Amino acid sequence: MTTTPRTLLAIAAVTALMSGCAPATTAPATPEPTPTPATVYPETVVYRAYGDAYLADLTMETPSGTRQVADVELPAEETWLMHSGEFVYVSAQSKGETGSITCEIAVDGKVISRNESDGAYVIASCQGTVP
Repeated sequence: MTTTPRTLLAIAAVTALMSGCAPATTAPATPEPTPTPATVYPETVVYRAYGDAYLADLTMETPSGTRQVADVELPAEETWLMHSGEFVYVSAQSKGETGSITCEIAVDGKVISRNESDGAYVIASCQGTVP
């Protein structure tokens, strides 16, 4: 079989077209995601309740859902690791007929919410979002 100049030209054109369709270098199909600080470094969230009241019922938002604890001696503190953008909440209900109760939320040492209530069986509640 003899190859004519026309056949060689056709083969060269097809080869050129096909090589233009493929990338010159091999690259991953999808780039590796860059970790964000929120996914790598969770924030330390501290819930606090304190005041003149001796006992309190606490309700707080944790990474796994709502947690309730009854008859907690004051002052009380719980620490959780949570990520930026997560909702944080704590409420403290005084179990006494007099006194004050204060709740507080701190993220990495900085207080983001504080509230106080005075009286019988009062509730102080704090909420926010992890920065």
